[in-house]
Amino acid sequence: MKSYGMPWVVHLQIESAKYTAEFVKTYDCKAEQGGIKFSWLLKLPSRSRDASPSRGFKSVQCFGQSGVFVDGVHIEHNKVNFSDRELDWFCKSGQIDFTGEMRPVLSVDRTSITSWPVMMKELSRKLLQQVVSKSIEITKRHFDEELLSDDDPTALAAWDYLLGHFYTCRADFLEILAKDERYAGVILRDIAELTQDKDLTLRAFLDADKICLPRLGYHDLGQTAKLLFLGKCGNAELLTTDNAGLWVTGKGLSPIITNSNIEREFGHTEILLRCDNWTGKFSEFDLVTDYWPVVPSRLFDRIETDSRRAEKINVSERAIEIQRMGNGISALGEQDACLIHPRYGLYHEDDHSMFSKNRAQKNMVGRFDKASNNHWLYEINGHYIEKNKPRYILIIYISPRGLSPEEEASLKEFESSEPEYIQGVRNGWSLLFLGRTHVQPIIRAGIVPRKDMVAAISEDIWKKLEDEEYLFLDGTSLNELKIQQGQ
Repeated sequence: MKSYGMPWVVHLQIESAKYTAEFVKTYDCKAEQGGIKFSWLLKLPSRSRDASPSRGFKSVQCFGQSGVFVDGVHIEHNKVNFSDRELDWFCKSGQIDFTGEMRPVLSVDRTSITSWPVMMKELSRKLLQQVVSKSIEITKRHFDEELLSDDDPTALAAWDYLLGHFYTCRADFLEILAKDERYAGVILRDIAELTQDKDLTLRAFLDADKICLPRLGYHDLGQTAKLLFLGKCGNAELLTTDNAGLWVTGKGLSPIITNSNIEREFGHTEILLRCDNWTGKFSEFDLVTDYWPVVPSRLFDRIETDSRRAEKINVSERAIEIQRMGNGISALGEQDACLIHPRYGLYHEDDHSMFSKNRAQKNMVGRFDKASNNHWLYEINGHYIEKNKPRYILIIYISPRGLSPEEEASLKEFESSEPEYIQGVRNGWSLLFLGRTHVQPIIRAGIVPRKDMVAAISEDIWKKLEDEEYLFLDGTSLNELKIQQGQ
């Protein structure tokens, strides 16, 4: 039987080697802390108009085997404790060699590790900070030698890659990068995404006394942009909104937004931030997807009142974590305007995981396959409905976003049959959730005042709401609004 696989693999390896030799420069790096040595390769793009910033340097690895060594001898069965994120990173990214008094305990045949030093976590943390500092220093020197400016696309792509690779310590990476005067001019793509200012440097972003973020598009941001945003807002003296956008007052990167909860946020929880002054055209709305995960204090405080639904982040008075649920508030925060139908309700993506493709790269128009309509607002009302206790309701605004050419073409197909759908995709949606699984939200295209949303509640729905008290988060009674409008 003929084998067609090997020649193809060899061909790819040869082509990759040619590319690496021509466009990638490799640095053999070393660091040491308390008798623990770490060796790794840092591959960075050379200056070439033919070099793609997305190829060739997407690996940080060592010569030969990676993993754990003791006095230069590789330990085959190293029994890495995967709960130790730093140690796990070292074992996957290079060679960690124990040559001093601080070393793991080996088995009798010296082929496996039976236990780790008590101070291992503290030492590995300090060693990782050295690795970060040296990687940043080598990268900046490499850019200078290659005549790569701070805003060169190749340099920007390299920083993106490095921030992604140092996933265990992104906050430390950014802090080291921002504090050193040698890197004051570094520009990151993620900052440009947040501020819509392509020339704003990392230092200027963190040192700005006040900065405006016109539109976050939080769930379409890269992980580095999310970290920058959470760190900036977590350290803010004041968060406010007006018609111009979200204003962040305060310098620096917050120490309360730690690496561990950043990683959790990208998984099963969501970090929410309290806004101090929620004004402007969205003042009546309890949630606006353009500002998510910043929410007005009335929603933040209502969620925070029950520790079963939210968890404070360290000593922060501004940040809490909530669970990510398909029918929870977190799902509303990332709802796409294209996936709302004015009569049938809300829908979500087929693949709604943290690893799914950026939705801005998909055609989301008219994808009414998976309904998402059972939002009973347990975060603000609890999991169990108590009699004679008011039920809180939510009014939110789903912001529109830019459409791809493919989405624009698909939207034209709805011009004659669904004009209100087109209006909602273009201008956003106002939604009123009554917190009942058997009652659909009230849906209207555009920015609709609260009183008009209440006026849109049908008599059939009012009958279902009888004998219960419903309150907006500011304490306004739904029934009182109905009476005022003579319904």
